[in-house]
Amino acid sequence: MPKVVPSQVIEVIDQVFSNVKTQQDTQNSRFSLDRGYQNELAAIVELIDRIHSELIKLDAKDYTALQMAVTAIKNTIVTWQTRDYGLERIHGYGNLNPVTIVRNVLLKCSDEGVSKSVSDLTFIHNEELRENLRIDVSSANQAFQNGEWKAATVLAGATIEAILLYVLQTKQDSDQNAITTSVNDLVTNGVLDRPPGNNLDKWSLHPLIEVAASLKIIREETAIQTRIARDFRNLIHPGVSVRKNMTCNRGTALSALAGLEHTINDLSAT
Repeated sequence: MPKVVPSQVIEVIDQVFSNVKTQQDTQNSRFSLDRGYQNELAAIVELIDRIHSELIKLDAKDYTALQMAVTAIKNTIVTWQTRDYGLERIHGYGNLNPVTIVRNVLLKCSDEGVSKSVSDLTFIHNEELRENLRIDVSSANQAFQNGEWKAATVLAGATIEAILLYVLQTKQDSDQNAITTSVNDLVTNGVLDRPPGNNLDKWSLHPLIEVAASLKIIREETAIQTRIARDFRNLIHPGVSVRKNMTCNRGTALSALAGLEHTINDLSAT
């Protein structure tokens, strides 16, 4: 089943009901909908029901308004089976049509959210980065649930990269010598072809994984799993899958997500 996000519902509302977008809470701005719109309203209600709960982040007042408006639409559709009357407004909610209320509330919702099952990532001390990464983790898992194997594979790999980059940058700030020593040892042992430089922002996922494993930031078992994700990380670049004859499937998605989960678990335990 395709993922439905708030902006999609808003787009449908704007397409079907041209006066909703500009309606003001005044008596002169009132409008009524008759049962000639029952199919369109039923479709909108169905789309709202398919929005994932993590995307409906509202305060109590707005959430109540959304529920009141949706309930009014649903009840009106049922009543229209026996008699026709106008769907105009809800008592206690001014002059706005219930469809307008739905649109106004959904405008406050994001198309990206965080599933309740996603880790808090407390080891990320930058609040904005932490929430963005939690959204990425949630999106990768959602892509997997939707059967979007390439999206799940690539996004999981990219999130591993972002997490390891943050952790190693933090380590670099406190102990640059540890990073340098680790890199030199890995080059000596042939794990890395050459030193990737002091600017961690320019590192690929490969040195990030190997240095993190060398410093015991992640377990060797985790490094093994993330190396699998690394192999598919670059598929985000056009032409790579053709040149390397690599395609994403359910297995690659599972492997990348497993690497991501192992990485989060290791860092959450420290």
